[in-house]
Amino acid sequence: MQENGWSALHVACKKGHIEVVKLLVDVGMNFNDTTNNGSTPLYKACHGVKFLLDLNGQALNSRVDTTIKHEKGWSALHVACKEGHIKVVKLLIDAGMNLNDTTNSGSTPLYNCQGGHYDTVKFLLDLNGQTLNSRVDTTIKDTNGWSAYSI
Repeated sequence: MQENGWSALHVACKKGHIEVVKLLVDVGMNFNDTTNNGSTPLYKACHGVKFLLDLNGQALNSRVDTTIKHEKGWSALHVACKEGHIKVVKLLIDAGMNLNDTTNSGSTPLYNCQGGHYDTVKFLLDLNGQTLNSRVDTTIKDTNGWSAYSI
């Protein structure tokens, strides 16, 4: 464990080292351990997306607590939307993550697509009502009074 709370699993997920992740999980490392700022290996994996796609979501259903958030209130879904990883967004939604979850500053996953991730925005809006908990609330405002439509 590093001083900042990162485990070998956090680093392997962030870097997308799938074989190392599999080995660490097989020896019992915990997917729900958090760093000093509240980041889980899942949160880090959304930055290094290969891990989730290669596991095809299997780890999400059996080992990962998708409700754990970063100290700023960011969930793995917020990160996946920010990075424009539409396949990961789909995996996380299928795992039951909340489309309208807000960060400490009030931003939603849809709001976090603001970096120009048109396909991710379209995917989220096209989901509306198709599956359980898939209605995107476009009126939620952050602490500055901005909604997803404002950006």
